Amino acid sequence: MSREGTEGVQSPSALRDFFAELRELARVREGSVVSGREIANRANLSPSHTHRVLTGVKVPSVEFAEAMVRALGGSALQLSRAKALVEAAPRPEPGPAKPSDLPEETRAFAGRVDYLHAISAASETHGRLLVTGTGGMGKSWLVSRWAHQNARRFGSGQLYADLHGFDDAVQPTMPEELIEEFLLALGVTKLPDSAPRRAALYRRLTNRRMLVVLDNAADATQVRALLPGRGSTLLVTSRNDLTDLQVHHGARRIVLDPMTDGEALDLMIIRLGRGRVESESEAATEIVKACAGHPLALSIVAARLETYPDWSLASLAAELGNDDRRLRVLDRLATVLSWSDRFDPPMRRAMCLLSTAPVTELGVDAVAALLGMPARDVDDCLREFEGAGLLQRKADSRYFMHPLVRLYWMHQTPEVLGDDAAQAAVRRLVDFLLHSAFDGERLLSPQRPAITLTDTTRDVRPAPLRTAAEAMGWFDAEGTTLLAMQRAAAERDWDSAVWQLAWSMDDYLYRRGLAEPHRRAWRLGLEAAERLGVARIVALAHLCLGRVSREVHHLERALRLIPDDDLASRAQAHRVMALILESATETRRSLHHAIAALRLFRVLGLPVWEAVQLNAIGEQVAGIGHPDTGRELCRRALDLHQRHHHRPGEAATEDGLGTVEKHAGAIEAAKNHYERAIEIYLEIGNDSSAADTLGRLGEMIADTDGAEGERVLRRALRLFREQRRMGEADRIRKLMRR
Repeated sequence: MSREGTEGVQSPSALRDFFAELRELARVREGSVVSGREIANRANLSPSHTHRVLTGVKVPSVEFAEAMVRALGGSALQLSRAKALVEAAPRPEPGPAKPSDLPEETRAFAGRVDYLHAISAASETHGRLLVTGTGGMGKSWLVSRWAHQNARRFGSGQLYADLHGFDDAVQPTMPEELIEEFLLALGVTKLPDSAPRRAALYRRLTNRRMLVVLDNAADATQVRALLPGRGSTLLVTSRNDLTDLQVHHGARRIVLDPMTDGEALDLMIIRLGRGRVESESEAATEIVKACAGHPLALSIVAARLETYPDWSLASLAAELGNDDRRLRVLDRLATVLSWSDRFDPPMRRAMCLLSTAPVTELGVDAVAALLGMPARDVDDCLREFEGAGLLQRKADSRYFMHPLVRLYWMHQTPEVLGDDAAQAAVRRLVDFLLHSAFDGERLLSPQRPAITLTDTTRDVRPAPLRTAAEAMGWFDAEGTTLLAMQRAAAERDWDSAVWQLAWSMDDYLYRRGLAEPHRRAWRLGLEAAERLGVARIVALAHLCLGRVSREVHHLERALRLIPDDDLASRAQAHRVMALILESATETRRSLHHAIAALRLFRVLGLPVWEAVQLNAIGEQVAGIGHPDTGRELCRRALDLHQRHHHRPGEAATEDGLGTVEKHAGAIEAAKNHYERAIEIYLEIGNDSSAADTLGRLGEMIADTDGAEGERVLRRALRLFREQRRMGEADRIRKLMRR
């Protein structure tokens, strides 16, 4: 029995009266009342505990009572009486203990602030939380950090167990064994005689403000028997998604993404010291890039560098930069990932096929093309991979594979697939993206002269796109993948696919204002066209790259290559040449090419393109002092666009009319036209042109209405920054400082 005794039972009146008599005898003997604090000081006892004993709130231990008797000058007989009274006092059953079983907290922790906040927020409304992610993504690391930071919230204690669900060297922990351990930790000295009764007692004792952490659970079965009482918070980590725990037991799932580059660098600084990392900052950046935000990979690298302080970061970065050597360096990570080798042969083949894609994120339709399966048949496969922690499902049914998981499975590919099957899978993905992008481009720009797709098959089913809005949404989702796969096609010398992808992405990249990716796409397209050696294709690539890069020499080359009888291509080349020369203030030459394009479009009977040129010429003639003529030309253009329901042309002509009215000094009319153009541009997803028009509008009204001009220019600046058009952004900033 402890020296202080047991809380919670009212002391019998005999014991309370006994101490009152002793205090009265002491008062008579010493001439003053002996306070509870004085008794505690004399006996070297806790004053608060002494007060509770004297007032009958607490039954003391025998040792405590004897110390009080001596402090009050009691006799041997009184000592004996105190002992008898204490032993006769009724005592409560002992309450559950307050365990504190959390594992030791790691000192090296960096970042993950958003996830720590997410767990805290979820724990306020959900009693059961599930943290999932790829093996080595830092689930246990994160949960341990959060549990230690929030231990005080759980005044009734914390229980922890590693379930060893993914450890080949250790048998998974059986729930029945763990319940016994938890009950003992909770202070139970006599276990119930059956498993159901032990489980019921466990739930009853944990129905209070406790934290229960179950680490590395393989499946919901391991967890289900260990569900605590509703008063506690349960925190589970697993590589699998444990759907049953979410559906039937209301668990809230939090999925870990890789660390950001900044978080990864902070972790290296914590482990290695700021001086060592900053002295080789470029090498540190390369190491962070090679580890791709994978916490276990970063920890392995940091441990090696800690063990060998003479090693340079540059030497390790060089090793990690080689795909064939990276997994050997990250040997522990390879061991973690090898757990997924348990798949049956068809699933292993599918996982290897997924690893052949030179990208880490794909939509379901793209996965179906890569695997050579109907989209309806791949869902079960993807869910199993997601459940195993190899893939992470993003929004809109897109799946992410961590680069190091992909690298691991790429190393299995030669044995499982062979080179021919791997190449065929990548080609199916390229063809899917090409046909889908081509269909999307036709929805966005039906007036644009179409190319004919060659050197490709229709073995894959393109994405089902029906409207321009659906096409823009698909391009937004797959834009990064399209650019990456165009580069992959170039590396494999699939030249027809390379330039056809550039053509099929053209309007989308323009509308979104992705200027640098747009230029890169057409540079690859031109190189591929030149390797093919077909003059018509080379001319088209020069024409498109010239328009994107604003470089006249590409247009001059295109005009030399285009045959005289190819009126449509010559018209487009003249049109683009006029635009470039106009921006270079070569008005006479620009008008010459603009008029040449107008004549050709009329000969060809293309009213929408005729309208485009009428608008372009109208703007130019207004700029050289003929606003009435310019206005008339632009109004004719607007009428043609509206009659043919060509919204992009309508927006461009409203913008042109705004410029014409500005030249005429009609600022309010110009403002109305510009605002209408911006409205249509944003409606059809042409952020690039919307930014340009916002810039013109803001510059025009800034002189007369500074506050309104500042507001409009800020909108333009935001769009230019989002589009990485830093030259235009700098120009807007200068206007705002005027």
